[in-house]
Amino acid sequence: MPANSFYKACARLFDRPHRSTSKSFTIKVRRSLPAALILSVSFSKIAFAHSTDRHEPAAFELFKTFTGEIQGSLYRSARKAGVSSPFIHKFATIFRHKIDFSKDLKAGDRFKLLTDNSLKNKKGAGGVILAARLYQKDEIHTAVRYSDGKYYTPEGKILGSSFSRYPLGKKGRVSSGFNPARKHPITGQIRPHNGTDWAVPVGTAIYAPADGVIVKAKTNHPAAGHFIEMRNGSRYVTRYLHLSKLHVKEGQKVRKGDLIGKTGNTGLSTGPHLHYELFIDGKAVDPMTARLPTGEPLQGDALKRFKKTTQPLIAAMNQNQQETLLVSKATSAPDNWLTLKNSDAF
Repeated sequence: MPANSFYKACARLFDRPHRSTSKSFTIKVRRSLPAALILSVSFSKIAFAHSTDRHEPAAFELFKTFTGEIQGSLYRSARKAGVSSPFIHKFATIFRHKIDFSKDLKAGDRFKLLTDNSLKNKKGAGGVILAARLYQKDEIHTAVRYSDGKYYTPEGKILGSSFSRYPLGKKGRVSSGFNPARKHPITGQIRPHNGTDWAVPVGTAIYAPADGVIVKAKTNHPAAGHFIEMRNGSRYVTRYLHLSKLHVKEGQKVRKGDLIGKTGNTGLSTGPHLHYELFIDGKAVDPMTARLPTGEPLQGDALKRFKKTTQPLIAAMNQNQQETLLVSKATSAPDNWLTLKNSDAF
């Protein structure tokens, strides 16, 4: 049923001049329906409540919005706002490629969650986050859940920012690959070469391979020369050595594709090149073969369908007041149905 038809049907049923308080009826909604069809009920200000019939089970909140402010850790702040532990974990998981929650959160940052509790069990487990938002001083992160179960930005870019394998603005020759037991060309010592060397002219542009935060931006290191270290979410760290120029500062946030520096020949170097390192969960890996997060943004008709389906979620996140939908679960209905009943609460 199209969303507008569903809305009109509900409007006729709940139109006060024609509503009988003694009338009883049931509306069935499939859980598998797009969120837009269900959420349109809430947005139209039609409030559902459980039947007073003593034979019906107690009502529970199907959709609920939580808002809060960071004071201390995310966990303590979210628990104070009434968010359950499973939802806190899911919230952190959604943004794990964007934020390192142990380092990037600041007092005064705010969060908001729109949750669907229809799949919760008696212990409170289950349920999904339909939309999530984190307000920071200079940035707002928003995620919406789509029908494929994945989370996207409102613009249709999948969360878990894609990682480019090559940070250079032009192709270069690999002069030395990842090798845990390489003989150093200058010192002659056998030691790990935890990265990939590209032989490129001095001044070749270097671009951030993924969104991140600059952890170190140093000059004149005896071995690394001018170098940059970047944290890309909670799992990834990248390093760029022997640079000629830095275009970023420590603590600066960068987006994928931002210019961060230019290649050089500084430090302990045999010639102009970029030494590029990648660490996953603290372990050095081969940047050329490591599994990296991928995800192309939605385009064309797929993007149009996405925006149409998720628009109600974005609208809900933009509302200030908390809205809930009270429903009762009919014991006689199949597991994949929810039964909504009217009451005198309108």
